[in-house]
Amino acid sequence: MCCFGIGVSRLLPATVDLLSISEKALRLPRAIAPFDACIIVKKSLMSNVIVEMTSSSAARYLKGGILLDDRIEMSAGRRIHEANRLGIPFIMVLANETERSLVTQKPVIEVFTTHPKSDEPVPQGSMTLDRFVSFIQSSLYGPGGQNLEHNQVLDELGGSQN
Repeated sequence: MCCFGIGVSRLLPATVDLLSISEKALRLPRAIAPFDACIIVKKSLMSNVIVEMTSSSAARYLKGGILLDDRIEMSAGRRIHEANRLGIPFIMVLANETERSLVTQKPVIEVFTTHPKSDEPVPQGSMTLDRFVSFIQSSLYGPGGQNLEHNQVLDELGGSQN
């Protein structure tokens, strides 16, 4: 259908070859990654409201889908490794550090990001939800990104309405 030989079967391997440096981790651009974010939750926090708050905060800015990894039989570290292998751009962990911070009424989440030409997830540190939202905005739109025009945001997210 007029693809001139440039189809998905050629573009996907070319993209993986360009962005991934080893077989340890797949790297894809956000536009074609299976999910924009992965939330990894410890078993004891599964029914806590912080999980829903994190998910809704991330969903507000990440339109590519969010994977809630609730495989409690696996350790959090193993699940981070699996999300990294899939090339999911943002990895949020609600585990021991989150559990300890609930006592202070200022829960934190651990955030990791994946980058092209890198095998390992990059730790971004522990963040409150407000800080996490600011981090997502600046990662997607640059500093002051919340002031972008509506059409610019749609273009960035790949949903331009032409």
